[in-house]
Amino acid sequence: MPFEVSPVHSFEFRLDSREDLDVALEALVVRSIGARGPGLRAAEQVERAATGMGYGRAAARALLVQAYCVQKSDRAGAADLMTRALAVIAVEGTTADRVYHATLEARSRRRDGDDQSALTLLRQLEDDAWSLGPCAVQAFYFRSRLLSEDRSENYPEAFRYACHLRAVGEEISEPVVVATALSNLGASFADAGSYDEALRFSREAQELVERHRLVDLPMVRVILAHVLMGLGEHDEAWEHISLLRTREATASGSRVSNIVEFFAADVLFRRGEYEAARRLAQQVWASSREHGLPESVWASALLAELALAEGDVDEALSHIGAVRARGAPTAHRIRLRWTVSQVAAAAGQWERAYRNLLEHTSLQQRLRATAQEMQIVAQQVEDEVRRMREERDAALQRLSEVEELAVRDPLTGLANRWSFDEHLKDLSGRTDSRFCLAVIDLDHFKVVNDTYGHATGDEVLKAFSALLTRRIRAGDLACRFGGEEFALVLHRLDADQAAAVVEDLLARFREVVVTYESHRLTGLTFSAGIAEHAAGDESGLFDRADAALYAVKQSTRDGVAIFGAGA
Repeated sequence: MPFEVSPVHSFEFRLDSREDLDVALEALVVRSIGARGPGLRAAEQVERAATGMGYGRAAARALLVQAYCVQKSDRAGAADLMTRALAVIAVEGTTADRVYHATLEARSRRRDGDDQSALTLLRQLEDDAWSLGPCAVQAFYFRSRLLSEDRSENYPEAFRYACHLRAVGEEISEPVVVATALSNLGASFADAGSYDEALRFSREAQELVERHRLVDLPMVRVILAHVLMGLGEHDEAWEHISLLRTREATASGSRVSNIVEFFAADVLFRRGEYEAARRLAQQVWASSREHGLPESVWASALLAELALAEGDVDEALSHIGAVRARGAPTAHRIRLRWTVSQVAAAAGQWERAYRNLLEHTSLQQRLRATAQEMQIVAQQVEDEVRRMREERDAALQRLSEVEELAVRDPLTGLANRWSFDEHLKDLSGRTDSRFCLAVIDLDHFKVVNDTYGHATGDEVLKAFSALLTRRIRAGDLACRFGGEEFALVLHRLDADQAAAVVEDLLARFREVVVTYESHRLTGLTFSAGIAEHAAGDESGLFDRADAALYAVKQSTRDGVAIFGAGA
């Protein structure tokens, strides 16, 4: 489903009303995923505005956005923000607020290494999350769910939620969500060894990043580089990694910086540039250890591979001593097991080598077995999304039809009496309103019904209504009161100008030919009365126009009269 958004991933919002705050928060929930710094500053502004308006629920949601933005750098501060928000949400919060808060709590548990508790909490939220329909919080939930399912090695489920994340991103027109989902789909296929599928999704994600200038999503390019490496396209992978190394998003010491530098070292290793690869891997290891980041494990494994490639088994053994696969992304768990098995075998540690090789093979086979299942899941999700969209469109169509019936005459399609009254009420409340009202009654209509039948009479009504629709201006209003009675609201005209318009309609109506079954009617006419709006006398406007109409009906019919003219 195509979507159109601004090419700039904007964090500038109007904050003049409660509706403005709701719109801003909806965007912030997902846009902060790819830009925590701007998201944090914008959320702080929204919180101040909401507090000033006494809009507690919005202030609480803004606190949650802030908590998300600082969860990595300040866990204690994030926990405090979430506690403050929960106190308000418990009283004023919506289902979306509660789902967002609980999803953040699950994310916090996952970051603390409590993967099972995080996944359990997310699964408990599932019904509420689905009940929200496509929205920012649902997208945030799906993203967290897919990450937790992947960490727990529930790969088909992770893939399913990545597919749903993409669909929601398209529905709410947020490219950061779509790009994130596509990148995750690419990573899933790469892990399963389906690199052609992985490349298609990864390139599509990167195209979105470039088109919408989502510079704060560097991991999309990282995953594309990873896929290219799996295909043996090391030079193109290096181009992507080199570009990321120049970006401020990969500032030294950050998690992204360490990941990018690791991939840079890995590409150099695969290109045979061992010395350059070793220097980078050692830097990643030292930086990750200093900042408590898991990339130290990746770097240790790469250093072991480098040492083994150069025949230094003792050094390789020293590096794999620190290798732990728990918590690593799927692709790295597979590779870590392989590295340990190869180093252990070179050192004659056959039992260790065999155990890790079995684990490596089991995990790899399990993933590759899911590749076909992933294709099936993708088709299932596509079918589910299509059905949901069809059901939604059908419901909207029914709602539109009901609303149309409430304001339209079902036979002619013109506005009905209720719609006319509301329009007139709105106009009368404006100090600068200038308009005329014409009340019209078709001549001898009862004779048509009695002579030719009501079906023929209906054709006359539809023919006259079609004439009105064609001839009046877009801003004017044509209404059927009922029976053969009609009214026109003609804007920015005085009584003489309005009379000229209605007389032209009368002349054209005389030329209309109505045919129905064997009947052919022509020379049809109407009588009309016109009154000009006068400030302060809105209640008498219709009576004046109706009085002018009555005068025509009592004399000649087939004519137009202005109230008060010639008196």
